Amino acid sequence: MNSAQWIHLLLNLSVALLALGTLPTLARLAKGPSLADRMVASSQLGTLLVAALGAGALIDGAALFVDLALVAALTGFLSTLAFGLYLGRASEDQAQREALGQQQDPTQGPEEDL
Repeated sequence: MNSAQWIHLLLNLSVALLALGTLPTLARLAKGPSLADRMVASSQLGTLLVAALGAGALIDGAALFVDLALVAALTGFLSTLAFGLYLGRASEDQAQREALGQQQDPTQGPEEDL
């Protein structure tokens, strides 16, 4: 085998391993006990997609795959950033609700001066 055949074989092997890597990621996406676990799995799927598109660009020599990989990477980054902001605001809102709930707990009753 010459070097071009080895490179082609290794690129095909890398695509197969990337496809195999999606299986546990899809399982975590479906099962994930928390919303954050599902978002990490979604981000990992985006990364696997970018890697597969890069390998496809090397295999076929098509520049379109590189453009698609850049768009997928940017979309994945922005969605992860937006989700992080959403989780941050949700946790702030929950902390405010808990603080208000502790101040206005109806089971405690009013404080009396003795």
